[in-house]
Amino acid sequence: MSHGLTAASGSPRAFDAQAGVDLERSSRRGWRGRGREWRAVSAAIVAAERSRGSVVLVEGQSGMGKSRLLSDAIEAAAARGFMLAHGAADEPSRLAPLVPLMTALGESPQTLRDGLDPTAETADLRLRLIERLQSRLEQRVARGPFLITLDDLQWADPTTLLALRSIVPELASYPLLWILAKTTGVTGSGTDRVFEILARDGAVRIVLEPLSDRAVAEVIDDVLGAAPGPELLAMTAATGGNPFLLVELLRGLHDENAVRTADGQVTLVSRQLPRRMQEIARSRLGRLSPHTRHLLQVAAVLGHSFRVDDLAEMFDEPPSRLLPALEEAEAAAVVAASGDQLTFGHELLWQAVTETVTVPVRHALHRQAAEMLLRRGGSAIPAATHLMHYARPGDGHALKGLDQAVREVLPSSPQSAADLAVRALELTTPGDPDRVDRTVTAVYALTTSGRLPEAADFARTAMGQAQHPGQAARLRSELAYALLLAGRPADAVCEAEKALAQPDLTGDKRGLAEQVYLRALYAVHDFRRGRELAEEIIDSGRQHSRAAQVGARMLFSYLAWSDGKAADGISHVREAVRIAPHDDVEARRVHPRLHLATLLTDMRRLEEADSHLTQVAEEITEFGQTAYAPSPAIFRARLRLAEGRLDDAAAEAQAGLADADQMGSHAFVLLGLAVLVAVAVRRGELDAAAGHAQRYEERFEAGARFGAAWGRWAM
Repeated sequence: MSHGLTAASGSPRAFDAQAGVDLERSSRRGWRGRGREWRAVSAAIVAAERSRGSVVLVEGQSGMGKSRLLSDAIEAAAARGFMLAHGAADEPSRLAPLVPLMTALGESPQTLRDGLDPTAETADLRLRLIERLQSRLEQRVARGPFLITLDDLQWADPTTLLALRSIVPELASYPLLWILAKTTGVTGSGTDRVFEILARDGAVRIVLEPLSDRAVAEVIDDVLGAAPGPELLAMTAATGGNPFLLVELLRGLHDENAVRTADGQVTLVSRQLPRRMQEIARSRLGRLSPHTRHLLQVAAVLGHSFRVDDLAEMFDEPPSRLLPALEEAEAAAVVAASGDQLTFGHELLWQAVTETVTVPVRHALHRQAAEMLLRRGGSAIPAATHLMHYARPGDGHALKGLDQAVREVLPSSPQSAADLAVRALELTTPGDPDRVDRTVTAVYALTTSGRLPEAADFARTAMGQAQHPGQAARLRSELAYALLLAGRPADAVCEAEKALAQPDLTGDKRGLAEQVYLRALYAVHDFRRGRELAEEIIDSGRQHSRAAQVGARMLFSYLAWSDGKAADGISHVREAVRIAPHDDVEARRVHPRLHLATLLTDMRRLEEADSHLTQVAEEITEFGQTAYAPSPAIFRARLRLAEGRLDDAAAEAQAGLADADQMGSHAFVLLGLAVLVAVAVRRGELDAAAGHAQRYEERFEAGARFGAAWGRWAM
């Protein structure tokens, strides 16, 4: 954000930088104390100009100058002929997937979904949307240097964060400079983890610290036109070196005639200490008419940015009636135009205006906003932002809106869907007949988004609330699947057995339970225990779902392999591969190509194994099984080890394990850790091998079993 002040007779000096941004000039009027940070940015711009892409991460508290740094980078890159894209996240759009990236690149959900089969049953479209976004970006950056800046990523939705983790490394070889900024101190955000991963992979990390005493003195000179006296310096220390608060304080002191200049030094007339940002906001609002203050308080409830039409509807007036008040707010620099919306001048200012509204009134306004948005029809996601925090328990209208939002969000952002579904459960009264069905949806969303412990807890809690055995069986099946992906197949076997014991479990629900049961049995290498069920499934053919048939074939593959019948083992798993892609979304939870690639790797048919791993990665994207997304890299790591490519094996294993850790999907982590052990031993790095072995043992003790036989050899 620019901290500029308009120059006028008797007013503070202009606080804007000189026209044009000089890459070599690290300190100038309006931008003090940021020389080191600007040198890092300018070096990245020059590198991209020379076809070397990079990532710069910018973080700091609100008001530290992150947006100003991005703005200067955009200006400097534009002057050097870069293609530019700028986007920003905000809290109200946190539930809508990929908004910051789509805004920056001029894309929309509709353009990204064009060509996708709208009737396809898929649990999670995130990977497909990200893949398309990457393809569009790759086409652009191939034409020359490109700068992408994304601001306020502390509010980024989970799909945007997943996209950054995927797209940034994939396009590392292009002349593409990413500058990503976030505000520190926002809880419940996954941005910290993404920044850590990007920094580990070589991104430059800039933390905007409070201004030094020298920089503060320079800012005072810039704004008030003279060096500060000791009393003024003592007063400005209350801002903690925050540039925004500092400039706001100086503006207030000047406007209230609390400073004077004599003998080349600015001194205080009044020694009253400044109050916090809310006081500054109140002061700024106090200079406005009562109607404008009222309008801004309602606008703040709508969000950091808001549409004029929404504000007009909240007041039940035409937009033309709001024009004088909006003009007054813009003239006072409280809000400014940003595309087709108005935006508060600074996040701190927006927060402060919001806090001038008492909590009960704020809650009522949020409910009014949600009802307004729901009445319009269409997407329920904008209303869900308000309903998440301000709906009342038992509010049927609000719950209906949340249910609709969950259905909308689940295919493209399971994390957001899980948050909505959990909130809907919190608002559902114990006697509500829809409570168990909402729990099933929440468990499914939590599992798909990798929040496996939460999924298991919700499923267990709801068992006693099930109104008929079919609901309990479905919950047990979902619980078993969550436990399986979490690397606890023995527990998954127990839950699946209980589900199958229900006499009225039929059709697809039974097929899902059978699939999870058989899948868990071969994960624990208890191949013979499910043999009778597998034989029945294969013998009866279409009387069982394809999901069950896939599970049976894979169990028979393990049986044949353990009996030394390699050809039969491969034959069974090839049949599972043939069946699986044609089944419904439930059956797609198992990817037999992963097992086929393992057997082919053992047989040293490495080229064919590599081909299947490429295909399974594409299937995981197509079928929306994001929980399996870490798996191809882990299985490819073992393949690379068999090829003797130690560096590639280690890189694949680390990548797969990092993704598994983020998603909580630990089903195959023993394979990846065993690869790292083997690579470290072959390199003679025994301390590293011991560290990987300790992690292996910890995961084994936690219940992970897949790949344990081969892993024991590595140990």
